[in-house]
Amino acid sequence: MVFAAMLLERGLGSPAITTPFYSEKRAQDIRIIAASLASLSILADTVSIYWFWRMKRRFRHTLIITLLIADLLKDINYVAFTGVSFHRGPPDSGSGYCQAMGFFNEFLVEITG
Repeated sequence: MVFAAMLLERGLGSPAITTPFYSEKRAQDIRIIAASLASLSILADTVSIYWFWRMKRRFRHTLIITLLIADLLKDINYVAFTGVSFHRGPPDSGSGYCQAMGFFNEFLVEITG
Protein backbone atom coordinates (compact mmCIF):
# COMPACT_ATOMS: atom_id res chain seq x y z
CA MET A 1 0.00 0.00 0.00
CA VAL A 2 2.87 2.34 0.78
CA PHE A 3 4.46 1.54 -2.57
CA ALA A 4 1.21 2.43 -4.39
CA ALA A 5 1.08 5.75 -2.56
CA MET A 6 4.66 6.50 -3.60
CA LEU A 7 3.76 5.78 -7.23
CA LEU A 8 0.74 8.08 -7.06
CA GLU A 9 2.87 10.88 -5.59
CA ARG A 10 5.22 10.63 -8.56
CA GLY A 11 2.35 10.49 -11.04
CA LEU A 12 3.21 6.93 -12.09
CA GLY A 13 0.00 5.31 -10.91
CA SER A 14 -2.38 7.61 -12.74
CA PRO A 15 -5.45 6.20 -14.48
CA ALA A 16 -5.23 4.69 -17.94
CA ILE A 17 -4.34 6.94 -20.85
CA THR A 18 -7.46 7.88 -22.79
CA THR A 19 -5.81 9.30 -25.88
CA PRO A 20 -4.57 6.75 -28.43
CA PHE A 21 -0.83 6.25 -28.62
CA TYR A 22 -0.92 5.77 -32.40
CA SER A 23 -3.24 7.18 -35.03
CA GLU A 24 -5.78 4.70 -36.41
CA LYS A 25 -3.91 4.53 -39.73
CA ARG A 26 -0.60 3.81 -37.99
CA ALA A 27 -2.23 1.13 -35.81
CA GLN A 28 -3.74 -0.47 -38.94
CA ASP A 29 -0.31 -0.51 -40.61
CA ILE A 30 1.27 -2.12 -37.54
CA ARG A 31 -1.46 -4.80 -37.50
CA ILE A 32 -0.85 -5.58 -41.18
CA ILE A 33 2.91 -5.88 -40.62
CA ALA A 34 2.40 -8.07 -37.53
CA ALA A 35 0.00 -10.41 -39.33
CA SER A 36 2.28 -10.66 -42.37
CA LEU A 37 5.41 -11.46 -40.40
CA ALA A 38 3.60 -13.92 -38.13
CA SER A 39 2.23 -15.67 -41.22
CA LEU A 40 5.72 -15.96 -42.68
CA SER A 41 6.95 -17.32 -39.36
CA ILE A 42 4.14 -19.91 -39.36
CA LEU A 43 5.28 -21.05 -42.78
CA ALA A 44 8.95 -21.24 -41.70
CA ASP A 45 8.02 -23.11 -38.49
CA THR A 46 5.92 -25.61 -40.43
CA VAL A 47 8.73 -26.35 -42.91
CA SER A 48 11.28 -26.62 -40.07
CA ILE A 49 9.08 -28.98 -38.05
CA TYR A 50 8.61 -31.14 -41.15
CA TRP A 51 12.35 -31.47 -41.75
CA PHE A 52 13.26 -32.05 -38.12
CA TRP A 53 10.47 -34.64 -37.86
CA ARG A 54 11.99 -36.60 -40.77
CA MET A 55 15.47 -36.67 -39.20
CA LYS A 56 16.71 -39.47 -37.05
CA ARG A 57 15.59 -38.62 -33.53
CA ARG A 58 18.11 -37.49 -31.01
CA PHE A 59 17.53 -35.64 -27.79
CA ARG A 60 18.50 -32.25 -29.21
CA HIS A 61 16.19 -32.76 -32.21
CA THR A 62 13.31 -33.39 -29.84
CA LEU A 63 14.13 -30.18 -27.98
CA ILE A 64 14.28 -28.22 -31.22
CA ILE A 65 10.92 -29.64 -32.34
CA THR A 66 9.42 -28.63 -29.00
CA LEU A 67 10.71 -25.08 -29.40
CA LEU A 68 9.43 -24.92 -32.97
CA ILE A 69 5.96 -26.09 -31.89
CA ALA A 70 5.88 -23.47 -29.13
CA ASP A 71 6.96 -20.81 -31.64
CA LEU A 72 4.25 -21.98 -34.04
CA LEU A 73 1.63 -21.64 -31.31
CA LYS A 74 2.95 -18.17 -30.47
CA ASP A 75 2.64 -17.11 -34.10
CA ILE A 76 -0.90 -18.49 -34.28
CA ASN A 77 -1.68 -16.43 -31.19
CA TYR A 78 -0.31 -13.30 -32.90
CA VAL A 79 -2.34 -13.91 -36.06
CA ALA A 80 -5.53 -14.63 -34.07
CA PHE A 81 -5.17 -11.50 -31.96
CA THR A 82 -4.46 -9.38 -35.04
CA GLY A 83 -7.46 -10.89 -36.80
CA VAL A 84 -9.75 -10.01 -33.92
CA SER A 85 -8.29 -6.50 -33.84
CA PHE A 86 -9.05 -6.13 -37.55
CA HIS A 87 -12.58 -7.43 -37.19
CA ARG A 88 -13.74 -5.85 -33.92
CA GLY A 89 -11.15 -3.20 -33.20
CA PRO A 90 -8.73 -3.33 -30.29
CA PRO A 91 -10.18 -5.43 -27.47
CA ASP A 92 -10.74 -3.94 -24.05
CA SER A 93 -7.77 -4.80 -21.83
CA GLY A 94 -10.11 -6.01 -19.09
CA SER A 95 -11.95 -8.50 -21.31
CA GLY A 96 -11.46 -12.21 -20.82
CA TYR A 97 -10.26 -12.62 -24.41
CA CYS A 98 -7.52 -10.04 -23.99
CA GLN A 99 -6.44 -11.52 -20.65
CA ALA A 100 -6.32 -15.07 -22.06
CA MET A 101 -4.41 -14.04 -25.18
CA GLY A 102 -1.98 -12.01 -23.09
CA PHE A 103 -1.40 -14.96 -20.76
CA PHE A 104 -0.79 -17.40 -23.61
CA ASN A 105 1.44 -14.91 -25.38
CA GLU A 106 3.60 -14.41 -22.30
CA PHE A 107 3.64 -18.16 -21.58
CA LEU A 108 4.76 -19.00 -25.12
CA VAL A 109 7.36 -16.22 -25.17
CA GLU A 110 8.85 -17.64 -21.98
CA ILE A 111 8.96 -21.13 -23.48
CA THR A 112 10.70 -20.01 -26.67
CA GLY A 113 12.87 -17.31 -25.10
